[in-house]
Amino acid sequence: MKKIKLITLIILITFIISCSNDNSPTSNFPELPPVPALEYVQGIVLVGLKDSTTLTDFANYVYSLDDSISIRSVWSLNYASSVSRDSLQIIQTVLESKPYIDKNNMKITYVDSASQIQINLWVKNFLSNEREDWEAIKKRFSLIHLPYDDQNGELRVGIGREKEWKDIFSSNKSLFRYAELDYICYLH
Repeated sequence: MKKIKLITLIILITFIISCSNDNSPTSNFPELPPVPALEYVQGIVLVGLKDSTTLTDFANYVYSLDDSISIRSVWSLNYASSVSRDSLQIIQTVLESKPYIDKNNMKITYVDSASQIQINLWVKNFLSNEREDWEAIKKRFSLIHLPYDDQNGELRVGIGREKEWKDIFSSNKSLFRYAELDYICYLH
């Protein structure tokens, strides 16, 4: 029993001594100056859409401004259709086939009390040339925008011009509730 205690004590002392010496190879390198922390994500502006702003209104405004801006994503868009309940699967299949519809964030339901199909969807990487396709889908399925107060979007803008675009979007009170930079929060 004494031998086990002695061996345990020797192992413990060896462990303590080995941890106290700094023999790491990096200790001889000079310390690098700190990298300046970014305040916000470069090239991104976040916007809150007014509840009455449709995807078409938003895209037409954005793509009328500058070729360097693009819609990266829009979430919580709500639409309704009065086509028959049997069309639900067709609508879902057509929407899922579109590259700009986020399949993982789309919900389609039939609401008996309203006798309509309701769609909640997110759009991603919506390009200028996809506006006509979206309009054709709206017409085909008689989609009507349902106002929703939590519609938001993310825009790609030129790096270094984020604050300028934030101010431009903020000034358009008819389409936007807010425009902000995509601030970075550092946890230490």
